[in-house]
Amino acid sequence: MTTDLHIDYDINFKYEEYETEFVTSEIKEKSGWYLKNEKEAYFINGIIRKYKPKRCLEIGVARGGSSVVILNALKDIDNSFLVSLDLNEQLFSDPTKKTGFIVKEVFPELSKNWQLFTGDQPHKFLMKLNITFDFLFLDTAHYAPGEMINIIEALPFLNE
Repeated sequence: MTTDLHIDYDINFKYEEYETEFVTSEIKEKSGWYLKNEKEAYFINGIIRKYKPKRCLEIGVARGGSSVVILNALKDIDNSFLVSLDLNEQLFSDPTKKTGFIVKEVFPELSKNWQLFTGDQPHKFLMKLNITFDFLFLDTAHYAPGEMINIIEALPFLNE
């Protein structure tokens, strides 16, 4: 089976100049967050801008760089919010910093529609929140079976 699926970032996701600048420079400079390439952040930004989800879920936060990209994309979508979940309360690579520190310390203007829950498995938070989400960004363990378990945990709380 072959597929002709090809995503052309310039055609599928149009960016205003300020968005490109925000993703390529501001987040990197202010937070030290990096991507393999900017197209990953453009994709997250673009998919949110295109489909306009109201209730977004992020599992796996670390510094909070992707949280910033998501929150920036949501800022013009009325009544939208991001719930971020992470097992770690402190940054795994630097225990002197809290998980998600970039959002509140570097980009506090984006934090008004953000809730961060740390210190437990995703399903425990999801069961307490008991809401459904329109969008899931999953960036957790990076080895099996971590992501599969997180998908199974999140599925009952995702809208079609």
